[in-house]
Amino acid sequence: MGAERDNEDLKTLGSGLKTARESKGLSLNDVHDKTRISIAVLGAIENGRFDQLPPGPYARNFIRSYADFLGVDSQPILEHFKRESGRVAP
Repeated sequence: MGAERDNEDLKTLGSGLKTARESKGLSLNDVHDKTRISIAVLGAIENGRFDQLPPGPYARNFIRSYADFLGVDSQPILEHFKRESGRVAP
């Protein structure tokens, strides 16, 4: 049940980024244009599908950059990502 709970937490954190983006009236295309993060990666982050992100530091940088762009604290998301990525075999 712990992994299931963590997945729900990641989805909630990702949807928080989506809510922040939408409250600013931004589309995924707008964010992509400003951050150069692919729309597929942005969508994976928003949907808590961190297993679809590139490996290690790339994923962390995408998460941090996206959250920073929106003015959202990236630490909780990065901490969950670190815990989850530690459970997944390379």
